[in-house]
Amino acid sequence: MKWISKILKFLFIFLIVIEILSQIVGFQQNNRIYVLGTSPYMKTPSRTYWKKLYKKVIADTVSYYQYDSLTGWTNRANSTSKDGLYHFNNDGIRGNTEYSKEPDDDIIRIVLLGNSAVFSAEVADTNALGFYLEEALKAKGQKVEVLNMGVGSFSNDQSLLRWRHKAKSYSPDIVVQGVHMWDFWINLNIYKYCMFPPTGIVYTKPRAVLEADTLRWVNYPTVPPAEIYDSIILNYEDQTYFKHEYFNNRKRYGQNILDNIYLYQILRRANQDMAQKIDDAPEGKALMVELVRAFQKEVEAENSQYILLKLASFKELLRIKYLKESPNADFWTVLEKDKTVFSTFPTLGKEKETDVFVASHSHYSSKGNRLIGEVFANYLIENRLLKKKTH
Repeated sequence: MKWISKILKFLFIFLIVIEILSQIVGFQQNNRIYVLGTSPYMKTPSRTYWKKLYKKVIADTVSYYQYDSLTGWTNRANSTSKDGLYHFNNDGIRGNTEYSKEPDDDIIRIVLLGNSAVFSAEVADTNALGFYLEEALKAKGQKVEVLNMGVGSFSNDQSLLRWRHKAKSYSPDIVVQGVHMWDFWINLNIYKYCMFPPTGIVYTKPRAVLEADTLRWVNYPTVPPAEIYDSIILNYEDQTYFKHEYFNNRKRYGQNILDNIYLYQILRRANQDMAQKIDDAPEGKALMVELVRAFQKEVEAENSQYILLKLASFKELLRIKYLKESPNADFWTVLEKDKTVFSTFPTLGKEKETDVFVASHSHYSSKGNRLIGEVFANYLIENRLLKKKTH
């Protein structure tokens, strides 16, 4: 039995050392824990934290995110991010270019819709996917304009609503919907904190529910920021909002004595990541398929060309390269059925992962966006997809 005691003692000392090292290289700020460049870990907030936060959100008039009753949040018109990377025109479209509602007769208008990968988070406007796609097409003599209407942290249901309420009015010839496997989980989420606490998104989102093969919307219009503290943070009993919240097991306020233990935060995140398997949420599969199908149907009803942009994640590329497995391959096949698809997997798979993703591994780097833009431009030309829509 002595050897068991020695092993346990060794493990205890080892964990203590890891904790001490984590606290040396990490730090705490704004109720978050940061360790070695990873995405932050969120401590359980207090009521005071939430009150101060929403008071600040309600008074804010300059942040590039703002509340939107139809999609939950959106890009603020004529705004700039604090770090100067992002700029938005007078209708919240990324970049400084202003666009008329109708493109010129000799211009092919391409609209990009989707989450932060399409938006190109963590890089400047001139390093974004939309910028590189337009530059690559123009370099080949094509008269085009690319409108980057992606929004950070959007799901498939929000992108569908953004198409209906914003993008459609710009009469695009081609609509590119970026689809990422993390959309699967965001589709099942209503309050962002429940899914990923460190997020800077403090609004609720609309949630599509599939009933008898028909999409029904809940939390639509969304909860105004002034009402979130009382209706979302404090109220655990009211199922108005949380009946359809997949991530409804997270404590929204209070004290957790383990919060200041860095190793606890790291292990909890790792456990959450390993626990998320799309096969365990059949509702999510049917919902995502229907959301993408509905998006395609509505785009084609406007006589625009629909293209599904298949977005690769850092983890998927690692698994393909080193484990020789294609994660979610069968589900991707279902999503791609009867669609024009451009996949980023072959292009990014040829490169070193750390070269085509930013340090957080969440978004594509300038090089990653440039490569996708160039190869996608060739794909559009070679397949003769650059056409004006018929009216």
